[in-house]
Formats: sequence, C-alpha cells, structure tokens
Amino acid sequence: MSDYNRTNTQQLTRILEPHVKAAGLYLDDVRLTRAGKHSVLLITVDLEYGPGGVDSADLESVTRAISAVLDAEDPIPGAYTLEVSTPGAERNVSTEREFSRVIGHLVQFTLNTGEQFLARVEKVTTNELKVWTVVKSGKRDVPGVHRTIEMTTISKARSVVELTKVDFESEEDA
Repeated sequence: MSDYNRTNTQQLTRILEPHVKAAGLYLDDVRLTRAGKHSVLLITVDLEYGPGGVDSADLESVTRAISAVLDAEDPIPGAYTLEVSTPGAERNVSTEREFSRVIGHLVQFTLNTGEQFLARVEKVTTNELKVWTVVKSGKRDVPGVHRTIEMTTISKARSVVELTKVDFESEEDA
C-alpha cells in the first residue's frame, strides 16, 4: 500500500468509524484503490461481536450515513465509487472478535504444527476456542471430538459455508 493510500485510509477510518459505530456496526476494513483516474473506496462493516449478520436494511442505512459524511467532509479528491459490504460468509478469521462472529459455524483450521481440520466453533474466550471437529463418514459429515484450541496455535482459519448442517450435541446433552 502506498503512503498516499495508507494516509487516506487512516484519515477515512477516523472520519467514518464514529458514524459506523453509531449505526450499531463495526468498521472492519477501509481500502482506497486507484484504477487510472478513478478511485474505488471499499468499506467493510460487520457486527461487533457474536453470531448473526448485518441485514440489508442496516447495510443500506450505514451506506447512506457513510455517503453523507463523505459528501460533507470531501476527503477524496476527484471521482470515486463507494462500495459498502460485509466480510461475507467465507472469510479469514484470526481475532477474538472475528471468532465470536462465527460461533455455531464451520471453520477450516490450520495449526502452527501443520495439522488441518474442520470444526464448528462453540465458544470463544480471550486465549482459546472450544470447537467440535467434523469427520467425514461416507457422504455425510458427522461430529468428531470436542476440542480446545489455544489462539496462539492457529496459523490460519477460514469460515466455511455449509450446505447441510451437521447435528452436534451440546455438552449438556452428551
């Protein structure tokens, strides 16, 4: 990222963050890219914590608020396109906040040891995750074992869209 884009991104974050927060959302990312004479401002918003999603009405509302602020502040010289979106269903996750957003969902993990596995995130604390691993049984995915993973041992994690839900028992039911 050029110094120009880094400075503008920092300035845009300072300008936009209070308005996104006032809309009850979290400013996940701000990217300003150039395509010739034209710029594209990509804003990613999300819920701050916990499971759930940003609905289309909230996304529309925050987009209008962001647009109004940008019109008033005019921080980007020249023409640009504003794009406001959510991180999407499949995304990389690495922080406590991001893992809290995928509670109940499947995540593909790669640990620092190179071990790879698929698991459903059950609980998130500051230093660790509690998950149920998923095992292939013929054509079906079935619950594997309950596992605790220290956050520092995770090399990469990416949420995964599932087309059929695996039936996991809670610890209370087991």
